[in-house]
Amino acid sequence: MHILTYLSYAKIMHGALSVDNFYVSTKEHSLHLYGGWEYAHKIGDKLEYLPSESVKLCSSGMLKNKIAESSLDWECARYAISEVMGHKSPAELRMDKKFN
Repeated sequence: MHILTYLSYAKIMHGALSVDNFYVSTKEHSLHLYGGWEYAHKIGDKLEYLPSESVKLCSSGMLKNKIAESSLDWECARYAISEVMGHKSPAELRMDKKFN
């Protein structure tokens, strides 16, 4: 949440948040966002490129207008969290009785 809030505050859309781009330190209880910065755009700027995984999560308005929005990072984060929890999507995670 801290990383997403900072990105929104800085008016940056990372565009490629995934488990492949994070480093988790269990010793220091920290999360670092190292990869995927080549896809970053200023919020409101015209999109030039995104990874295919992120394109699948774009809103229809974002795909139509090709304008960077922070909502993509939040959606990518939802899917990354689901993947860490052993599920393919947030919907599948919600269906898991262990987490309800």
